[in-house]
Amino acid sequence: MHARALGPERLRDAVADAAGATNDKNLLCAEIQFVHLPAILFLHCLTSLEIGASLVNPAVHDSFSEYSMSDSRQFSRSVAGLIVLVTGAAGGMGRATARVFAAEGAKVAVTDFSAEGAQAVAAEIVAKGEAAKAWTLDVANRDDVNAVVNDIAAHFGGLDIVVNNAGISVRVAIDDDGYDEAWAKGLAVMLTAHPRVIRAALPYLRKSKCPRIVNIASTEALGATALHSPYSAAKAGVVGLTRSLAVELGRDGITVNCICPGPISTGMTARISDEHKAIYARRRTALGRYGDPEEVAHMTLSLCLPAASFLTGAIIPVDGGLMARNA
Repeated sequence: MHARALGPERLRDAVADAAGATNDKNLLCAEIQFVHLPAILFLHCLTSLEIGASLVNPAVHDSFSEYSMSDSRQFSRSVAGLIVLVTGAAGGMGRATARVFAAEGAKVAVTDFSAEGAQAVAAEIVAKGEAAKAWTLDVANRDDVNAVVNDIAAHFGGLDIVVNNAGISVRVAIDDDGYDEAWAKGLAVMLTAHPRVIRAALPYLRKSKCPRIVNIASTEALGATALHSPYSAAKAGVVGLTRSLAVELGRDGITVNCICPGPISTGMTARISDEHKAIYARRRTALGRYGDPEEVAHMTLSLCLPAASFLTGAIIPVDGGLMARNA
């Protein structure tokens, strides 16, 4: 079959798949060249990335082998100087995340519904000679989100990283009289807030040299526990949102990833007795213990490194092997 028989749209897709081209001008040049090739060569090009790439951009042919075999590219593993927004940062994983980033030289916007809590965490960071400022933020309030994100960017001179961490504990039976209220509140804080924060931050992320978004979900998005349907639904939504935005924002160079913490020692789990925590951890996790907030924070940091530039759309359990053991 001659290349013309494929039609312009299928030909365009074939060229893009073969050559990895993203530029419309390059694609047009490639289409013109492909139309005049014999069918056998055309088919061969579709199965050869190097040949396809060289048709789109002749310079690629000379550098392809060198690039793929080279070990000389240097990637930074430092977030020093980057500006980080952390929601729900007054305690637990949010506090740990703010402190970990600050210790690595980042400038941290500590935000939380609790003004006192956010100020306390920011003060801890500043006392160590690191950079942080506190903002009171109700992530369920659209106007509040827009105002605070803009104020953060104005204060620090931009925004590079967003960590959507804010969450609440929602435990309710499906037939409880207060279910509708619990559902609405749970989704407002743990799902709807995420795209709102991202939308407000997007103009600044698009100007960043290292734009990163990390959404904190839960293993409840991957499994389920009775009486937590609003929580599980919200966290499952975060997983879907992460994948969709990773695809949508990829061409802007913005990576979007999701962490699903398992049993972590935070304020939400403080009401569980140490005895019951130990029993649960031994039965359900591979490591036989609860995790520390800092262990989640360091994974978040890893996803935000400049060197993590080719990782996006990932859903990563930080759960001590809970999902692996209970798969």
